[in-house]
Amino acid sequence: MDLPTDVERGDLASARDFGRWLSGILSAQGEDIETTEREGAVVMIQTGWRAMREITLADPLKAFDAWNELWLGAAAAHDRFLRVQTTRALGERGWSITWRIAPR
Repeated sequence: MDLPTDVERGDLASARDFGRWLSGILSAQGEDIETTEREGAVVMIQTGWRAMREITLADPLKAFDAWNELWLGAAAAHDRFLRVQTTRALGERGWSITWRIAPR
């Protein structure tokens, strides 16, 4: 699964390329990922965080934010003109995570 890192288009095609790559990585880790396009952006939704399901974290939200920085760095390496917005919540039903990948 090769992600071109010399792309600097900052367009929807680049967002699709990165979304496809990230979805593949997360799916390979056992995560359930749903990918759609809305309002000129690629939207990825992850329900749960299987990689951490049996691990006790002192601060789960901070742990998630640190883990998410890996994906933000990968997005910047792929195309510095993309904008990745992450929302996450940990509630009684578990994790709800959304990435919105869009041109700037």
